[in-house]
Amino acid sequence: MKFVRPFPNPFNNGSIQQLCYTVTNLEEAANQWAAVFGAGPFFERLHRPVGELIYKAENASLDHSNALGQWGPIQIELWLQHCDSPAGLKEMSVIKEGFGQLQHISYTAGDFDKEIKRMESLGFPSIWKYTSQNGMRATMFDTRKVTGTMTEIYESNVAIKNLYARVAKAAEGWDGTRPYRTEEELPEIE
Repeated sequence: MKFVRPFPNPFNNGSIQQLCYTVTNLEEAANQWAAVFGAGPFFERLHRPVGELIYKAENASLDHSNALGQWGPIQIELWLQHCDSPAGLKEMSVIKEGFGQLQHISYTAGDFDKEIKRMESLGFPSIWKYTSQNGMRATMFDTRKVTGTMTEIYESNVAIKNLYARVAKAAEGWDGTRPYRTEEELPEIE
């Protein structure tokens, strides 16, 4: 495999921005992350719409919830799937209990289309592609042979930057109280 530097992403200094874990209970997992690692607070986002979803070249649907929290410079996503859709993350990981299992790493590409082509040229198959309701595109690649997990690449847009900034802002000076919160409690960015 030939070294090819990834295209810089527009925030987080070009590094991994998020670790996603499949879990069986969002609140329990958030409390564990807070107690063990000081991550948080986590904000629940229930039954997230995914917009247009293509799974292995077929149209798909998905019902899931997540909770987002901050752990130093990295966002932690706790993922709970409510359906049996093969397009979900259950298929790609084994969930036991508690913290769950690392399912994917995420980063935002400065030039989304070029980064997708770069990943494909490295031999990583695309598992799914989606376009969110606000128009942001993302692609999930099977990078398990190298990373042991999947890799999700986001297209940069204002909505994703704002979401990451709001979660990070909530963690600033957080004293560990109420590790699990509602999405409505996410602070706004001025």
